[in-house]
Amino acid sequence: MSAVTATAQMTAQEFLALPLRPEGPVLRELVEGELIVSSPSWMHNDAQGCVSFALREWTRAAPDRGRVALPLDVRLDERNVYEPDVVWYRHGRAPARQAAPP
Repeated sequence: MSAVTATAQMTAQEFLALPLRPEGPVLRELVEGELIVSSPSWMHNDAQGCVSFALREWTRAAPDRGRVALPLDVRLDERNVYEPDVVWYRHGRAPARQAAPP
């Protein structure tokens, strides 16, 4: 997987206001104010799908096991917005389905 870093700094608010991601498997994250764009490999995407499927099955097998999501921008602060391969929220901690970015 190769990554490209933009030279201009931006805030989390500016990053989240960018148009939706382009077509194809492209990962965009904001790391310390820098836009990072990468293209995950087929093997990476396959592993991501397997982990997501296993977690989703586990959460559905019993009550109160939380929720799984992907892809999802996770805003950590004003200079960092990550898109983890898989996100798991424990029961009662998942954001509302239509939650606006903070």
